[in-house]
Amino acid sequence: MEADESFRTHASPVTFDDLRMGCRYDARLEIPGWCEKGFDDSGWNPALREKTPKGKAKLCKADPIVCSEKLTPVEVKHYDRLPFCYENTSPDAAPMESTYRDNVYVYDFGVNTAGITVLRINGKKGQKITIRHGEHLVGGKFSVNTTIFNRSESLAEYLDYGQTDVYICKGGALALAAEFKTAIREHLIDFRNMTAAGDCQTSQALAIETGLFEADELEAAGRRLVEIIHRDGDVNACGMIGLRYVYHALTRIGETDLAVRVITARHPHCYGYWVEHGATSMLESFQEVDSPNVNSNNHHFLADVSSWMIQELCGIKPNPRADDIAVFEVSPHFAESLSFAEGYYDSRFGRLWARWERRDGGVRLEVDIPAGMKGRLVAESGWQLENGGTELDLPVGRQTILLSRSRG
Repeated sequence: MEADESFRTHASPVTFDDLRMGCRYDARLEIPGWCEKGFDDSGWNPALREKTPKGKAKLCKADPIVCSEKLTPVEVKHYDRLPFCYENTSPDAAPMESTYRDNVYVYDFGVNTAGITVLRINGKKGQKITIRHGEHLVGGKFSVNTTIFNRSESLAEYLDYGQTDVYICKGGALALAAEFKTAIREHLIDFRNMTAAGDCQTSQALAIETGLFEADELEAAGRRLVEIIHRDGDVNACGMIGLRYVYHALTRIGETDLAVRVITARHPHCYGYWVEHGATSMLESFQEVDSPNVNSNNHHFLADVSSWMIQELCGIKPNPRADDIAVFEVSPHFAESLSFAEGYYDSRFGRLWARWERRDGGVRLEVDIPAGMKGRLVAESGWQLENGGTELDLPVGRQTILLSRSRG
């Protein structure tokens, strides 16, 4: 492709980019629409003519760089203050004072590999996010010692740039989210009866679970969801999207028993129909057994009900605030139509197991917690522990806890 001074240029948000030294990106310098047809580039500068590079142009036959796998961290730890480089690579090496940083998060992906870091944040305008990459922990501590050239004449430069990406936020994400919520509420919520546009199970449940209703509106919005389900004959009227929300929404508004009734109904649009007709796996769609259009009989589309059973019936909620995979909460809901519930979650620390059953007018709860995890029991509204409390720290190991209905 021939180029001349008619090409126009402008400074990029990419202020530095190097294969080994990382990238620096200032989102405040972004130019909306610069690559779209009709963009006004009259304020841009003409390109500068340079000599054509020497050599012979050849087609690159190297394999393309593709995304072969997406990794999520196996552990995330926060530190108020942490160094990132040490005097040497021995486990007892002293930290370099100049490398201490405040408010540090260490993401451990469990493997040493090459890739691109993806981080989603709600940053403020001008906020700088610095990402440093290390190959492994040195003496249990994060260190960049093996990813930089530790040479005295250029160490400072390597500490600033080596295997380091810097992103400066342009802000606006939170404001945009608030504007989006306001627009949805203005155009898609009927506040006369707290009904989401669509007047169906999916739209109402989604609005409840995604926080479109304010706290003082939630009770009325919940009543409306129950009315819609009764209108539909107490059977499921959701597809793949709605099924990720409707049962969680029912539990949120105190209607776990209605959720169980809908799930177990012997109607072709309910899971109870599957079991009644011998299904041993999750089907791709709700249809009658003699339907001429048979879809997959082993599919994930409609399987979020299993997540609801584990999280809401058994009460196992791993990493409930999405900030520490070692933390969990046990908060079961004791559906009146059930005599027991049992389930487990396989974490990187081992199996986290819980079971409850009705006994002598109360509930006997058993939990088995693997070493390395820490959690808390939160009793369902209307229930209490033997000491009258509603919360309890859970130690490692197997234990039995008795709960009874709250007095008064």
